[in-house]
Amino acid sequence: LFFPPTRAPYELLVSHLLAGLGVRTPLVVAIAVYPVRRVLRRSDIVSLELPGRDLGKALRDKPDADVRRGWLPSIAALIRSLTTVGAWHPDLNVGNVLLVENGSAWDAYVLDIDRLQFVPPSDPTVREMRARFGVGFDDAEMRQLREMASAPGSA
Repeated sequence: LFFPPTRAPYELLVSHLLAGLGVRTPLVVAIAVYPVRRVLRRSDIVSLELPGRDLGKALRDKPDADVRRGWLPSIAALIRSLTTVGAWHPDLNVGNVLLVENGSAWDAYVLDIDRLQFVPPSDPTVREMRARFGVGFDDAEMRQLREMASAPGSA
């Protein structure tokens, strides 16, 4: 429940904007906002369902190092794409990254984009996104992720 206005229209707009800019996120296809009591509003958001699980749940399964390393290129590509378009996600965490198996590789999608902001890519808050991805990866994997996310044109 939210005080009006809700963030649902913004999430719809950002979803389509990110998709147009090449940033992976489940596409929002519909929103509905209902009055609840006199002051509050309820928002329902419908997005395309992707067959995956969030990074937090995937890490809780304690996958071996080879599996975790297999996720790194897609996570790095996601961070790089957000950074490239100047998108800063104030709540980017392992619960807001969706991993979807794609044959022998993985695709990573950003979730919960209703508070996403667009800032100049040089803004320090954009770099902060990268530092927040440490949960569940060891130091060597984090170094590799940082290198991959900062390397232009790498996948």
